[in-house]
Amino acid sequence: MMELNKFNKTKEQNECKYQTKCGNVCLSVAGTTQDVDDKSTEYLRYARALLAWLKDHTTKLTERGLPEDPMEIKAMRAWLLQLKEQEVPKREKEKEALLTLHQALQVWVEFGRVRIPEELSVKEVNKAWKVFLETLMSKELSAQDHEKRMSQEAEKAAQKKLSDINEILTKIRQMQVDLDSRRWPNSLSELNIDLEKHIQFGMVLETLCSLVKKAQMQVDVPAWLKEEYGKCLIEMDSELERLMDSSAARKSHLESLVEFLRPLEEQSGWLTKAIEREETFDWSDKNSEMERKRKSHLVCDRYHQSLC
Repeated sequence: MMELNKFNKTKEQNECKYQTKCGNVCLSVAGTTQDVDDKSTEYLRYARALLAWLKDHTTKLTERGLPEDPMEIKAMRAWLLQLKEQEVPKREKEKEALLTLHQALQVWVEFGRVRIPEELSVKEVNKAWKVFLETLMSKELSAQDHEKRMSQEAEKAAQKKLSDINEILTKIRQMQVDLDSRRWPNSLSELNIDLEKHIQFGMVLETLCSLVKKAQMQVDVPAWLKEEYGKCLIEMDSELERLMDSSAARKSHLESLVEFLRPLEEQSGWLTKAIEREETFDWSDKNSEMERKRKSHLVCDRYHQSLC
């Protein structure tokens, strides 16, 4: 019994020495108790901030779709490049600093002096870091492939628009030739008909102008096509302006001619009717109206003589 008590006492002494020795080792490795608490607080704060950033940007990368507008896809690729070249190195340094802190606290964690929640552990940080990088690389490749597809489509789109511009240009020139070859009418009735036709011509011209505006809308033109595309736009604008000026001038002249000839036409109509009345009048002495007719002509003769 005495030997058993002696053994237990010796065991307790050895355990006490072991714990004291371990405590000294911990202090030598991790510093003072206050230093351990400070590092533990610092680790938790950094871990929360880094994990929040990683999860937030992973969500943004996942939820952000690929735009169809060429300018928007370029902006997206610039954002991805900024993440890759600026943000990733910065966050990687933060992760390395976090791992260094964790190593300094490892002994205290093993002895239960410091407790790190599972959701803030190094394992979770590394997991979130891996997911973020994989998502970033995947989105970068998708955006690159999408931009290439859009570039091919833009090239088709630009060629189609160039074809449309040439077609519009041909139509403008045809209308200009038609307008220049028109003759001026010889009578008021012909003028009215021509003016009506020109109003219809103007309606066609308005439709053509809307097509021109649509053709002038900005497109992502490939570099090798930009020079030809620009020349066609300039030529189309110039030809359209000439056609519109010619159309406006002819319309103005037609309207002026109508205004000038309308009263003359009315007078001519009155004169024609008067001649017809004179020709159908019975000039024989049997006509009882002859005397009144002579007096009327006499008055007219005197009036003309007075004018002379």
